[in-house]
Amino acid sequence: MSDQSNQRASGAFVFNNIVRFLFAASLLIVMSAIYQHDSDGGSHYIHPRRAMQ
Repeated sequence: MSDQSNQRASGAFVFNNIVRFLFAASLLIVMSAIYQHDSDGGSHYIHPRRAMQ
């Protein structure tokens, strides 16, 4: 019985790590995409502070 509960706990731990890794990876991809879009010189996005000047 203790072996089964131990396996279940380690399985949940691995699943938790996978979810955290996927979340961190997707966050990194989104941040890099936003950064690339922001640093693009020919972008049609007008920054509010630049537009006010």
